[in-house]
Amino acid sequence: GGDLYIGIMTVTNSVREIFMLPVMGIVTGAQPVVSFNYGARKFDRVRSGIRFNTLIGTVYTLTAWLLVILFPSFWFGIFSDDVQMAELGIEAMKIYFFGFVFMSLQFAGQSTFQALGDAKHAVFFSLLRKAIIVVPLTLLLPKSSSLYFPLQRTLEAPATRINEDTSSKLLSSVRKTMKFVPLLAIAPLHFPLSSSAIIQ
Repeated sequence: GGDLYIGIMTVTNSVREIFMLPVMGIVTGAQPVVSFNYGARKFDRVRSGIRFNTLIGTVYTLTAWLLVILFPSFWFGIFSDDVQMAELGIEAMKIYFFGFVFMSLQFAGQSTFQALGDAKHAVFFSLLRKAIIVVPLTLLLPKSSSLYFPLQRTLEAPATRINEDTSSKLLSSVRKTMKFVPLLAIAPLHFPLSSSAIIQ
């Protein structure tokens, strides 16, 4: 791959971290509420909290995925203005974010079992995405080059009608702001909360 692809992966992970923080905040913030009501045996409120986590998380991640598909140049351009990197990285970023919406289900499941003090199931949900799903797909998908998400081109069409001058001004403004904000490119790929910490 070389330095070019390392840069592309760094930018892609930085964009992912931006979109992951709100959903992580939602599910983490709901944990004490779910845990308290479970201890108080108010199971209707526990179920309500789980539904809230799942619904809000799904709506948010679906919106985030659509924003990446519709405006990939904008998000990629926040972290890099390299033309060659953008040409290869934008397509890679759209593929990388495919299925992002389903991460909300994993987050909701993992945080719920952490809140209930069920460490075994919490660990299972954590490993479900990182080992059971991601590892096999990492090995299989590169061999299936014919797999492509056809809806992507349909969703891209509205983005081409956006005024380029307005988009460039907005991007320039964001870049200036980002100079004063620590970037999340060096953040770990995944940062699940410890089950033992929740139980204590």
